[in-house]
Amino acid sequence: MEARVRARGPAGGSGAARRVVSGGTAPFRPASHALVRDLTPAPGGCDHSQVPTDSDAPRLEDATREEIEDGRILAAVAYLPALCFVGFAAAPTNRYVQFHARQGLLLFALEMAAWVGLWIVDVSIGTIPFLGLLVTAAARLAV
Repeated sequence: MEARVRARGPAGGSGAARRVVSGGTAPFRPASHALVRDLTPAPGGCDHSQVPTDSDAPRLEDATREEIEDGRILAAVAYLPALCFVGFAAAPTNRYVQFHARQGLLLFALEMAAWVGLWIVDVSIGTIPFLGLLVTAAARLAV
């Protein structure tokens, strides 16, 4: 004889549905669990050959020793706000500089988004006399 029981409270455990079979309890598993495919990785690990890549984009792994030595200063300048474009213009064929210029561009875009967000908070909530000061200060510290 089978019956489903909804266990409740501290005596019942976590509240999960259980199937009572001849006096004992067993975890209830819905029939749909057989439809879920196995997501464990293959024994050899992850196969990266199936991941699509953009072959035209310069990759950091492909940079030669000479490119790294020649582009160190431009790569460092790429992380300064609004100077990320210097790397794109000064060394368009250097893969090392291009990688760091893209990273700098992403950071610059995130900085601009944070600046706009703080401006919105300052204009809207910042006008409330005491609460606005606290919220604005907390938002500036968080960013």
